[in-house]
Amino acid sequence: MAFTQLVCLAPTDAEAEAKYIEAVKYFYRNRYTNPAYEAPPGYRSQKSVQAILGHRKVSDSQVSAEDREKAASGELDFWDYDRLGYIIAGSPARVRQRIRELC
Repeated sequence: MAFTQLVCLAPTDAEAEAKYIEAVKYFYRNRYTNPAYEAPPGYRSQKSVQAILGHRKVSDSQVSAEDREKAASGELDFWDYDRLGYIIAGSPARVRQRIRELC
């Protein structure tokens, strides 16, 4: 099994926000501009695409359409990206706890 999660780690929560906010917003603003970058031809099997679509239905039910739109346009607050599961951010203790919760 593979799982990729953006982790924004710094000595303190405030430093994580200051250091990563622009990169997070840039990533999500540009992630959806060209779907070919997310899934180039031959990169995923039909079975894996079906699994992703099933997972997306679950994750879409947990995040409102308004928040998904704000995330994709870079309009969420840094800690909203964290709260909604787009990233894991903060101090080592906070990141460690969030990863444990995710596992």
